[in-house]
Amino acid sequence: MTAAASTLDRLLAGEADPVFARRVRTVLGWLPPDPDPRNVYVDVGCGRGYYLHYYAALGQGRVVGIERDRRIAELARRALANEPAAQVTVGSATALPLTGASVAGIVMSEVLEHIEDDAAALREAARVLRPGGSVALTVPHGLYPWLWDPVNRTRERFGARPVRDGALAGIWAGHLRLYAEAELKALAEEAGFVVVEVRRFGRWSWPFAHNLIYGIGKPWLESGKVPAALARAVDRRGGEGASSPSAWRALRAAFLWPDRYNRDDEGPGVPTVNLAMWLRKR
Repeated sequence: MTAAASTLDRLLAGEADPVFARRVRTVLGWLPPDPDPRNVYVDVGCGRGYYLHYYAALGQGRVVGIERDRRIAELARRALANEPAAQVTVGSATALPLTGASVAGIVMSEVLEHIEDDAAALREAARVLRPGGSVALTVPHGLYPWLWDPVNRTRERFGARPVRDGALAGIWAGHLRLYAEAELKALAEEAGFVVVEVRRFGRWSWPFAHNLIYGIGKPWLESGKVPAALARAVDRRGGEGASSPSAWRALRAAFLWPDRYNRDDEGPGVPTVNLAMWLRKR
């Protein structure tokens, strides 16, 4: 095992969402850390800065996060205060505060579905990338498994609108759309990209996995009422692994059990939580 792989394993040691862990490994595999600070990477829609932290910890020379929500951007800045390779700025995905052809790589993970004009966001990514630069893109899959979100999959089957808010929101939580593979590929090509590789992952889980992780677990964690030892264990900036509470380790192992049947790519036409595309600028 390489030092980078060992570090990434440590960073993801407390992660309770196996699909998130696969997204991280996929993004970092397609856009591996580059120690040269001239080769800037940008995380569009960086949120609380998890990818920025992973890249900085793995030796990326310079990585910039763009976040439209000023409050979330400030939280990311505070969390990354001791990581000089990473910086966060407020900005829009459809009007990036960057000059043309200035960056080597872009992460767009779970952000495109939140943007009203997703085609414009992809064109903007192409504008700021150098020729031959890459985008590591992940989105929620329109063909998602019933197990992951039984409420919305059942509602869709009967022609009802998806639940987008609250504990029952599931995969549609806060999203304007989900994506079909052909649709996403067409958007990318129209924006000036070549699709290098496609992956579809997150097929098997316990029923209501999304609701348990994000509808219940995430709000509880953000409430500040979680015991400190458990909060440290599930911190996405690096869980404590073997030093985590034994009850949490046992619960996490049980929750992750179905993931042993998942693959890094389930193939086309299979219900999965995520679609991931590696794009290269023409």
